[in-house]
Amino acid sequence: MSFNRRNFLKVSGAGVAGVMVAGNIQGSVPSGKLELRGPQKLIYRTLGRTGLKLPIVSMGAMRADNPALLKAAVDAGIIHFDSAQSYQDGRNEEMLGNFFQKYKRESFVISTKIGLRQELTKDDVFAKVDLSLKRLKTNYIDILYLHGLRTKESVLDPTMLDILTEVKKSGKVKFVGVSTHSNMAEVIRATVEAKVYDVVLTSYNFKLENLPDLKQAIADAAKAGLGVIAMKTMAGVYWDKEKTKKINVKAALKWALLDENIHTAIPGFTSFEQLEESMSVMEGLAMTEQEKADLQGDGTTAGLFCQGCEQCIPQCPNNVPVPDIMRSYMYAYGYRDLGLARNVIDNLPLAAQNNCTLCPECVVNCRMGFDIQAKAKDILRVKNIPQDFLA
Repeated sequence: MSFNRRNFLKVSGAGVAGVMVAGNIQGSVPSGKLELRGPQKLIYRTLGRTGLKLPIVSMGAMRADNPALLKAAVDAGIIHFDSAQSYQDGRNEEMLGNFFQKYKRESFVISTKIGLRQELTKDDVFAKVDLSLKRLKTNYIDILYLHGLRTKESVLDPTMLDILTEVKKSGKVKFVGVSTHSNMAEVIRATVEAKVYDVVLTSYNFKLENLPDLKQAIADAAKAGLGVIAMKTMAGVYWDKEKTKKINVKAALKWALLDENIHTAIPGFTSFEQLEESMSVMEGLAMTEQEKADLQGDGTTAGLFCQGCEQCIPQCPNNVPVPDIMRSYMYAYGYRDLGLARNVIDNLPLAAQNNCTLCPECVVNCRMGFDIQAKAKDILRVKNIPQDFLA
């Protein structure tokens, strides 16, 4: 079964753009920077030993495709924009590169990511860096991440550590880091042990289990001088697939930023209304009683956010990376982004894409109570949507 056009539009239809961010009070920025405007005084934190002084709200540009929204973000005071080579099949980097041509290079911070779907040589990595530089129309990248690492071994791979050291020495990249969606505490501790990485980008939100361990790993990383950036703070945006129960995004962002070891977060807003909502945390991070209650939910649904605990993988006889499939499901039904959902699926091994629907009965017992087989069959239909329809 494939998606028809009506279902596609139902899942991916974007919300109506809201009101532009207003105001003209300047945030304090380092000498030589642009005079960035915002609705109020901005809250800054220093990104570890990088020395980069960033507002606590940055922009995850993963789903953005409107240069006017980038302009509104800059005017609001945002200076750090996060992308990846795979986002929108490279168009996301290209959009950022085109947009920032009219700004002084030192006035903004760009981070991007390269995947490790297969083993990469030194030449491979440098080729990927050069590709991002070409798309971004710049002569250096501020932060380069290895994307989606989930094991200590992958973080500490000696060959990759040597390559990253050379990449930094080349001047094409200022700082290197890892991003992680699952097994985050282990990955973060490994970045500290490696003594090569400068930044870690981690999933971090109020719905995660084992938070004390993750919080301690983050604290240890910050103490060791690593910059720590939070993503997935919205925990799926909605509590339900039908989008009738929206998560209080402002409260969720406040929750993450109340941890002072989180130096900035990258909410992935795609409308002016969402930008305004994210920037409103500058009014104060203290949470109201209603906001605290909102994050408790009503107890009737597990939500759309996968914990990334990976306890499902050894249960699966085919070793399917179930967390990636669940993340794709969240992108489709929570973020309303079928293109991003398709991108995640396309980057899975073909065996994983096919084997997940072959079993007559799924034996995986998800700790969150997700019906893995039903969700997998649902989201894997995205493979049948032509790529040019999603472009």
